Amino acid sequence: MSALYVHIPFCEKKCFYCSFAVSIGQKQRFDKYLTSLKKESAKFNSVSLDTIYIGGGTPTLLEIQHLDFLFKFIYENFDAKNVKEITVEANPEGLTKAKLDVLKANKVSRISLGVQTFDGEQLKSLGRAHGVDEIYSAYELIRNAGFDNVNLDLIFGLPDQSLLELKEDLKHICALDSEHLSIYALTVDPKSRFFTKGVALQTSDEQIAKYELIISELKRNKFDQYEVSNFAKAGFESLHNIKYWECRDYIGLGMGAHSFVNGKRWSNSEKLTEYISMIKNNAEAIVEAEEITVAQQLTEALVFGLRMNRGVNIDALQTRYQQPLPDEKREKIYYLMDHGLLMKKDECIVVTEQGRLVLDTISAQLI
Repeated sequence: MSALYVHIPFCEKKCFYCSFAVSIGQKQRFDKYLTSLKKESAKFNSVSLDTIYIGGGTPTLLEIQHLDFLFKFIYENFDAKNVKEITVEANPEGLTKAKLDVLKANKVSRISLGVQTFDGEQLKSLGRAHGVDEIYSAYELIRNAGFDNVNLDLIFGLPDQSLLELKEDLKHICALDSEHLSIYALTVDPKSRFFTKGVALQTSDEQIAKYELIISELKRNKFDQYEVSNFAKAGFESLHNIKYWECRDYIGLGMGAHSFVNGKRWSNSEKLTEYISMIKNNAEAIVEAEEITVAQQLTEALVFGLRMNRGVNIDALQTRYQQPLPDEKREKIYYLMDHGLLMKKDECIVVTEQGRLVLDTISAQLI
């Protein structure tokens, strides 16, 4: 079975750190875009799904009738009878009881709310379209609508953010008592306004100190870290994202969406007008595609699997891909173990606490 990702690119404004494929405003194109999504989805001919993720952008910027239409064609064109988790991303601004009721009626089981920080001035510096009060009111709406599986997103390493300020953010987000937290370091991507403005990242030592504080504070608040940036109460890990880290098949619909099925990887146009036009003419909007060899798939499963705290069972990977891990990869694993960055735990290779601080370097050596 596959995972399904549907990209809703619309936003009221673009956050200054954002590098995703988004479209600002453009409400007049909601209907055409959703019609294009429906046409693109039809070609998958009842593929069986076990997770669905509606991301963005801001999916909850859509109106009630659009949300209903979206789920109607998903359920018409895919086999969703065994779906275990349906997530919808939301931002505090524009979230209403009526929209949440529609999501609930369409079997959505999980809401992921973009908080980012509880510092009002930092929200402004990030270009967010909401204030602190809206975070609390949106969270209350979500709970009152009956959702008992909620993720909250937070960013750390904000410009000039101190350890004390981060500790305040962690105090506020833990007090909300959600089931899941995704906490990411600020990045400055060339496609973002921060890059254009020359915003500098905090030093490596500063980011490491903040990351260690996050792990310590969340552990104290009963959140288990199960992936480098993700923390959950027991039983509330993101099933959809685990499929990415396990390199399972996933289908992406929409502008800028990526797919990986049976060793083939492809991506859609990141331009709204081009995406709509290509779907209208060809029922697909693919701009890049490649075949991934079995050896490459094995390596990717190793690297992505190490993001998870449970690590990777090398024997299970070799059985799955029906070939041995190359000797040079094994030698690199032994080297990293000798230097305290990887270790053997039960039947798995896992990243140590020290290694988690330099995971990108580890990944680069194994790729």
